[in-house]
Amino acid sequence: MTIQELFAYVDNIKPNVFDEQTKIVWLNEIEARVQEEILLRWRGERTLYRWPEDKDASPILDPPEDAVYRHWLEAQIDYANGEYSKYQATAARFNQAWSDFAARFATRWHPADGYTARWEDGVW
Repeated sequence: MTIQELFAYVDNIKPNVFDEQTKIVWLNEIEARVQEEILLRWRGERTLYRWPEDKDASPILDPPEDAVYRHWLEAQIDYANGEYSKYQATAARFNQAWSDFAARFATRWHPADGYTARWEDGVW
């Protein structure tokens, strides 16, 4: 899924007034966490996206792990709108998706042992 497709999906599920510049900031926040906390990249190795230059780029995670992005963006929309009860529900979905992804990744690739290079080459 490209960044543009991700934003369109989230806008369809959760109509909102936030522009792509705002959503790209939110996407970069979670993408940085994926890269730093899971892939163990240092800040100088991170990939950050720009809008509209990178609208056709694909974030790192593929299905089913890409649910992390969807739930993160939905939670940010709810929080920014001051809809805190909705935020609690979407944040819970994000937290579950994040935990599931992190656990699957860690049991398969053992990033602290240096095995993320195979995954970065597109091998799950």
